Amino acid sequence: METWLIYAIISIFLAGIFSFLVKVASHKHYNPSLVTGYWYVSAAIFSGIYLLFVDIKWDNFGVLFAISSIQVIFYFFSTLTRMESMKNIDSVLFFPIFKTISPIFVTICGLLIFQESLSTKEIIWIIVGITVPLLLVTTREKKRQVNLKRGLIFLLYSSLLVLVSTLMIKWASELSLDIPLFVFISAIAWIFTSWLSYKWFKKQHKKKWIDREYNTKNIYSFAALLGFFNVTSFYTFTKALEGNLAVAFTINSFSILIPIILSIIFYKDHFDMKKAFVILLSIISIILFI
Repeated sequence: METWLIYAIISIFLAGIFSFLVKVASHKHYNPSLVTGYWYVSAAIFSGIYLLFVDIKWDNFGVLFAISSIQVIFYFFSTLTRMESMKNIDSVLFFPIFKTISPIFVTICGLLIFQESLSTKEIIWIIVGITVPLLLVTTREKKRQVNLKRGLIFLLYSSLLVLVSTLMIKWASELSLDIPLFVFISAIAWIFTSWLSYKWFKKQHKKKWIDREYNTKNIYSFAALLGFFNVTSFYTFTKALEGNLAVAFTINSFSILIPIILSIIFYKDHFDMKKAFVILLSIISIILFI
């Protein structure tokens, strides 16, 4: 098995846990900008520690800094829009649609921009990976949503922002830039963008803004947990993109299984035999592809 494929599989679990923790942060009613900033600080600390144990390549640092900065800006706003979307729709609706739309966008860009080619097996598997999550969506889901229209609008915003962020990561891997350094610079940029967002949000809502309106209990330890899974999932995903963009991204899309399962267990999200079948089918498709 190729190394990039191994990283892609590992990223499924790390990204899945991270996505679930983002949902938990929403339910804990943490200030989105504040908790995001704290977990980015944690991510920077974790990635900085890792740099102490690897050889750093400073070639093309300017390009690396520019790409990571652009990537972070789009990723940051994709996270905020994701959290807003998940306040309005269940994770069992959000993730299937999100994990269907995003791979379509990324696959098209991989073929057109990076001139990648796909084998028949990879094409079939990508189609399966894109369509299987949609089996989770039914007309009955609408009745269980807080605000379906608003949730779907922010879901689309998040998908487009993730697309640009992913293309920046792929570009960095194509240029053979130093990945650990790329992750660390990105983490530092995450801190800066989240701080600006916090200041802007507070200024825009200064008449209503009261920090105690948001929950702050255990926010530091929870943010550290988010930071760990954020930086590790980001690192493994970045390494995976050294391979085929469409395949690596689609594999990562199967991380949808983890937050759905955990949300059903801990938040009692709607669950039926159809969802059980989709989860099982997803697992089987991954095994067959490998």
